[in-house]
Amino acid sequence: MRIRRIAITGHLSGIGKCLYDKFSPYYEVIGLDKDEGNGIEDTQRVVDKCLSFDVLINNAYLFNKQHALLYQFCKYSKDHPKLAISIGSIVTELEMFDYKLANENYYIEKMRLKKITQEVNGSGGKCKASLISPGFVDTNIDMFFEQPTVVEKTAMMWEICKEQNTILSPNAVFDAVKFIIDSYEKGNLVTHIVINN
Repeated sequence: MRIRRIAITGHLSGIGKCLYDKFSPYYEVIGLDKDEGNGIEDTQRVVDKCLSFDVLINNAYLFNKQHALLYQFCKYSKDHPKLAISIGSIVTELEMFDYKLANENYYIEKMRLKKITQEVNGSGGKCKASLISPGFVDTNIDMFFEQPTVVEKTAMMWEICKEQNTILSPNAVFDAVKFIIDSYEKGNLVTHIVINN
């Protein structure tokens, strides 16, 4: 399937901005961001704007909303050849201190993405889903932290990655998304990519 149109949530900063800037010269791209009145807190509104697109890059995080966006997009697109790519987190893959307990909402939301991705691909529908689980990416990582203990533990892990020069650039996530899209256009579904620090 030839991809022509891509929708990206959270396109004004971080990973979303990188994706938007790099895909825009080659595809028709729509960006949906809370700063422009198109945040994922109004999931149905965002889904409605995305349904005419071939690919949804589900990048923006908001508890109870990122997974809902994936679920609804795939539900309404089940009879159409579309692809939903969600940006998850490596916290669902590794034991990282007690991160999942310290920031339970973030962990739960990213686990929901993983589960829905598996369910969509096992449903037999035409809409498919992929998940990218990156480690620390050089972006505004503390914007969603809910508890002070999370900031302390995350800062410690961030410093370890920084010392080891292993913090990912948003370009690493772009490369994974591009690989998934290129593979999909060739008839191959890549369901999950983990990018370690």
